[in-house]
Amino acid sequence: MKKSVASFVIALSASASQASPAFAQALAPAEVARPVEVALSNVFLPATGYDDNDNVLALVDGLLPNGCYSLGHTETVAKPQGFALRQFALRKVDGVCAPGQELPADVAAPVPFSHEISFGRLESGSYAIEFASREGGRKTRNFGVEKARVASVDNLRYAAITSVYVPDILSASTEAGEFKLLLAGLLTSSCVELADEIKVERVDDVIVVLPPTKTVFSGSCLPFTRSFATEVAIAIPPAGRYMIHVRSLNGNAVSRLFTVR
Repeated sequence: MKKSVASFVIALSASASQASPAFAQALAPAEVARPVEVALSNVFLPATGYDDNDNVLALVDGLLPNGCYSLGHTETVAKPQGFALRQFALRKVDGVCAPGQELPADVAAPVPFSHEISFGRLESGSYAIEFASREGGRKTRNFGVEKARVASVDNLRYAAITSVYVPDILSASTEAGEFKLLLAGLLTSSCVELADEIKVERVDDVIVVLPPTKTVFSGSCLPFTRSFATEVAIAIPPAGRYMIHVRSLNGNAVSRLFTVR
């Protein structure tokens, strides 16, 4: 019995040594994708307009090197009056993405990405976000937080915005000279309506949209949730990359990025 077991072990060792390269590769430990830092095109947020009871939100914008990369985690390190931001990605190491493989044209193309990060509520003051730039070196985005003038979360009451739509790419040569921003959301009381005027302000590469509500008294004011949808006409800015930042209920906001060519 001992002799047959020994023979089996010897035979197994011999067959493994004579195995095909594909079989040997299958037995080898799988390569593990490691996170790599990717430089950013920009970090978008309004330079002003935040109070110390708002949730400060920003959009991170960039390009992954190619289709073998997927978005990883974002590292945010607090610094005196600011933050250091690092964005990571994971590279696939199997299939067409295996080391040494020539990538197909559709996979080799850079892949745009954007996502939202939150800095939470910050004390009043001036802040800077530092990040690695695709243009080389490091770039800084500045913003300010003011002391809230009222105890409530918002100086104005805003509608609860649930959806914001803007085309990903707009043409600067559009004859109308404007585009329609589509807003959708909820009103939560029977005596509250969307205000007649929705304010729009552009500061550099950020377009801020303020959709306030108004109170109308017609009998009892009761909890009553209903949806709304509306269009906002906005002048098309010069060619570039922009953020639409729509304020929402309870110090929140919904933001989207778009490009003008």
